[in-house]
Amino acid sequence: MHILVVAQRPQESEAHRTVLCGLGHTVSTVATQAEIRQALVRGPRPEAAVFVDPCRDCVGAIRSIDGPHIYAIGALSHMSAREVKSAYAMGVDDIMSSKATSAEIAGRIDAIERIRRWVGSMGDDFALAESDPRMQLTCLQNLGEILAAEFGEMIGISMSFDALDDDKQMQCAAEIPLTVLSDNAEVTLGIGLRAEAVAPFRDRVFGGAVAHEVLADAAREFANTAAGTVKRHASDEGATLSMGLPKDQDAPNIPTGGNSWRIVGDGIEICAWLMVRDNTPQRVSASMLREGMVLSKPVKNAAGVLLVPAGSVLTTRTVCRLLEMLGPSTLVEVARAA
Repeated sequence: MHILVVAQRPQESEAHRTVLCGLGHTVSTVATQAEIRQALVRGPRPEAAVFVDPCRDCVGAIRSIDGPHIYAIGALSHMSAREVKSAYAMGVDDIMSSKATSAEIAGRIDAIERIRRWVGSMGDDFALAESDPRMQLTCLQNLGEILAAEFGEMIGISMSFDALDDDKQMQCAAEIPLTVLSDNAEVTLGIGLRAEAVAPFRDRVFGGAVAHEVLADAAREFANTAAGTVKRHASDEGATLSMGLPKDQDAPNIPTGGNSWRIVGDGIEICAWLMVRDNTPQRVSASMLREGMVLSKPVKNAAGVLLVPAGSVLTTRTVCRLLEMLGPSTLVEVARAA
């Protein structure tokens, strides 16, 4: 196996290189993000990487490469809860101490090879689906269960959930953006009603026929409540989420490429879905800033004084303040430009 060792201190690179070479692996050692990119271009593609006290830029350089997943191990000098959480948030797959014994390092690498052999034994048509890092929060993975409990309490009935894998056409729907502030990862949470589900929902919630505008308002309210619930659960996991404003979904179908659920109970059915948003940063002029945009980089004035920190969700007041202090032509980097 070819392994990349990333360490800023030469003695640490040499220590891990010696152990890994002794186990029969080929090893390349690098220290910076630039050296990682050069190694990936010039040398063989590594199957694994060991990051001694990983930094976000170096792990990001590995994660930005197309192709088979490169298994990343973070070797930490301090195994505190904060450091471990930070390393996983950067995108490493496993954690060990930077002072790990040769036997422990051998065990970690052997585990990678066992996984590869197991996957290979399943045949050419088998592949492991790599989860999107933006969906790794438990509350996002368990959204169906969370919303069944929340909506059941709102309506006053017992509700359960299952996958929505048939007709995904909605008659009434709303979506709300969520952003994980630690890395500006973005998802969209949607709530909707299919045509056959409108009457039971309407009768239960409103007691009879109502205008479509009232149903649309209810969809937005349920989306807003769902987002607030996810935000609370994310906080329990140590993550901070920001919420945008719920908006009507104009397209009749749920976008493909995400997860979707049916929340059902006592004849009521509510559809929910979660889609990863493209969070590629965009540079826009201050005159193009709008409420609900999320800053991907801090905004500072000419003197370097911080005006608005990265991850902030812009409000109308903040937009006016930035226009006044920066001028309309100053470029600002946003994670969401719409």
